[in-house]
Amino acid sequence: MPPGQTARLCFPLVVLVFALPSGLSIYQYYLKGTPVDDEPYKLVNFELSQQQINTAVGTALAFLSRSCLVLALSTAYTQAFWWTITRDCTPARLSTIDVLYSVLSNVCNLFRPRTWSKHPLLLLTALVTWLIPIAAIITPATLSVAIAAVTPSPSEIRSVPMADFESLKFFAPGQSNTFTGLASVDTVFYNGPTYMVERIAYSVATGGTILPISPSAPNTSWSLDFNGPALRCNNINATMQALMQTNILNAYRGNSCQQPYNYLAWTAANGSPTPSEGIASNEDPFGNHAVPFSDSTPFTMNQGTLGPLLYDAVGAKGNATTNGTANATQVATIYFAAIPKFKYRELGSCNANPNMTAEQVDVEFGRYFVNSTILECQLWNTSYHTDFTYVDGQQSIDITTSERGKDIPVDTLAGFYMNGDYPKCAGLNIDYEGCNVDRYTLQRLSFQAILDAFGRVFVGTVLDGQQSKYGGTYTTATKVMSTVLLDTKELSFLRAPSNWATAAETGTYTHLGSTDNMPSLYDWTAEARQKPFLKHTIEELFQNITLSMLSSAHFHPNTSSPFAPHLVNVTSHIYHNVYEYSAAKLWLTYGLAIAFTLLGVVFGLLAIFANGASYSDDFSTILRTARYARLSDEVQPGDEDGRDPLPRYLGAATVGFKSCDTKLVSRVENKDAAGWHRSRRLTDMPRGRAQQHDGILNVSYWTLYNALFVARAFVSLEDLE
Repeated sequence: MPPGQTARLCFPLVVLVFALPSGLSIYQYYLKGTPVDDEPYKLVNFELSQQQINTAVGTALAFLSRSCLVLALSTAYTQAFWWTITRDCTPARLSTIDVLYSVLSNVCNLFRPRTWSKHPLLLLTALVTWLIPIAAIITPATLSVAIAAVTPSPSEIRSVPMADFESLKFFAPGQSNTFTGLASVDTVFYNGPTYMVERIAYSVATGGTILPISPSAPNTSWSLDFNGPALRCNNINATMQALMQTNILNAYRGNSCQQPYNYLAWTAANGSPTPSEGIASNEDPFGNHAVPFSDSTPFTMNQGTLGPLLYDAVGAKGNATTNGTANATQVATIYFAAIPKFKYRELGSCNANPNMTAEQVDVEFGRYFVNSTILECQLWNTSYHTDFTYVDGQQSIDITTSERGKDIPVDTLAGFYMNGDYPKCAGLNIDYEGCNVDRYTLQRLSFQAILDAFGRVFVGTVLDGQQSKYGGTYTTATKVMSTVLLDTKELSFLRAPSNWATAAETGTYTHLGSTDNMPSLYDWTAEARQKPFLKHTIEELFQNITLSMLSSAHFHPNTSSPFAPHLVNVTSHIYHNVYEYSAAKLWLTYGLAIAFTLLGVVFGLLAIFANGASYSDDFSTILRTARYARLSDEVQPGDEDGRDPLPRYLGAATVGFKSCDTKLVSRVENKDAAGWHRSRRLTDMPRGRAQQHDGILNVSYWTLYNALFVARAFVSLEDLE
């Protein structure tokens, strides 16, 4: 074959080598992100799914790509093979030629290191040809099926869990009373939260997190804006702190200093404003009732869980005397105090000590409040913006509240009007107006009911018995010990006495460490290094309680309510099967295959130009070459049929080819067993070939005779002229 013809054949192969992988890449890129259609296509009696068709198309393109790559490499290898065995006109061993020639069809021939050490380029070309099919295996796998969200996500208007604060669902039915005096109306006293509010408040206080809220549908998200209660906590000012510390010390000393208070929580006591000019002129009618204990023996602590509540001020609508403030209120407030240094000492009035002055006693008592914290937390009406997201059952809520200064304080409400004389025109408000249901009144009562439930968890005291006069265990009149507030920086000291390891280390029970195996029974759980502050924890905990009200169906709004909230736009996160395409994996695989193929093609083209001719892997090529091949050893009878295996003596024989002769003209005559006589003139070498002699141009009659036996393995010589 002329050199140019094979070179021209290589060009379309190279084009296909690039075009087919590119077509596969474009096809799979087109499928990327498209849904997998489950509806099968019917063909006669067969059903084919879209996925099967797409996979088949991809596999077919990958197969064609592999075929072009292998064809290009095998063509290049053929040219390189003939160039290798004829380039120096040195006879080669027949076994070596067998290995080089048949390696593309027999992978075992790759494992002949002695043979390949002299032909590394041929080895590389053969090795790449064998590895090319791997690309056809990897590339179909670049198109896979993955789960992805439907975009855009569908949405619809529907109801979602909400807390209906503008209802009667959060506070218990109160006692009704008819007042005399300014008016005769039915008034309902506030009577605390419902049991469900208390249960949710305690559950959140112990767990610290928002309770699970059931979504309207799985894998959905929505945003909800509403007004809800929030606590805002601050450290009390110096004047109020001194007043409260004095009150706590008076209660401590008034009880013989036997019980030091390490934790206190209380609400402002119910007061009774007494200025003669009327309630309206008293700016702070409850100012003297913020301290936890009464001012005289027996120093009773205010056990109210919501305050201040002034039931005495609940009356009819204001007149000229009351200036409209008969239902006097103040911002709902709860106080927290943590006093870690408070312990028993016999000082001052607790035990006569003539060696100490009153000033020295005050200084000693003042040490009790070192590192103490007293917080004032007030109830506010706050705007909530919440983003609910549910993915595979996992709840995620992002909460944003209005900035401080934009909130509205929530005043306590001891009672409200509900006229029972006119059931068709009942009222519910604080101004004693018939036929008027005030939604703001309902909201205030709901908010203070949640704070009331919060107070029922935390209001009370904790007395460390180990620091008291007579010893003992904790004395608690609160549930704070089972809540997350003990994880805060200010109250974590309350956990220490309950830990045996701490007691042993501090010397409370020095004998605990005397036995080697005793410490193995201690609780050595490490404390958290970064403890949250009490102020932030209280605010966040109350916020979580507020959001947890949405978890109970008891508090969901009734659509028939005049104050029922609007429906919400709910986005559903639906997932389906889509095609996923990895272009990087495909082009990494094909890129390497194409690169090595191009190197092989270049190697083959160089071999063509070096040979001055091109070769094919046709049978005629083998026949023409073997016809005048010069075998160094005679083929013995019985071995001329070419059957496997190759005789050892022939494997060691060397072969020379006519291409190394400048010109050889002779006649070869021979008779076979049948007695016929034939003659053949050897043709000249192809034009343009540079011929070199290797010293054996004068071949013997028997050398050519043996070459004829090699050729006879392929065709009969009867047709030769």
